[in-house]
Amino acid sequence: MGHTPVLAQTGKEALTLATTEKFDIVFMDVQMPEMDGLAATGAIREREKDSGTHLPIFAMTAHAMKGDRERCLAAGMDGYITKPVRFSDIEETLAGLSKPPIIPSKPLPEAASWNRAEALDRIGGDEDLLRDLCHIFLEESPKLLQKLQQAVAAGDSDGLMRAAHSLKGEASYLGADGTSHTARQLEDMGREKNLSRASDTLATLERHVANLHLELRDLAEAQR
Repeated sequence: MGHTPVLAQTGKEALTLATTEKFDIVFMDVQMPEMDGLAATGAIREREKDSGTHLPIFAMTAHAMKGDRERCLAAGMDGYITKPVRFSDIEETLAGLSKPPIIPSKPLPEAASWNRAEALDRIGGDEDLLRDLCHIFLEESPKLLQKLQQAVAAGDSDGLMRAAHSLKGEASYLGADGTSHTARQLEDMGREKNLSRASDTLATLERHVANLHLELRDLAEAQR
């Protein structure tokens, strides 16, 4: 879109960048290592009390549960965007910083397939980027499944939550709602530290991912 983004890998890095360099807006991931987005935003707002400035901060989060938007606003954020983020969300936010986009809720998915048209729409119709996302999923999802298997076997709730969160995000950008929804179930189990049904849910997720791999490989073969 012609803007220059700067990436922060952790919440602490986001805080350092936001308070030492000049930016027009921050898109703040809520779940980050070292310091989460809510804490980083709170620290930025505390420092602004002395400077009298206000940096627009918009939450970007995969969470869409009741109360999440209110927690983001209470932390000092100016708005709230749910993942997977559409280009139109960014455009609307940049066009009017005082009006955070309203993201309609979606019904729970029922299928394990992916929606190519929806995935393209989310990334502004960029076919090259879509191919990159497909390749990333084919390469990274087996590694994440292995982490999930290890976490379930070890009863590692935090490890389960982190790996499921990553897989959920990758699947969401492909419009693979069944895969994303099942990964979110595992993420919630890890967050709640209740793994009693994790093995069964993981088995369902593995079937979703296997089916998705077949479809993505068929697409890659057709593009050769």
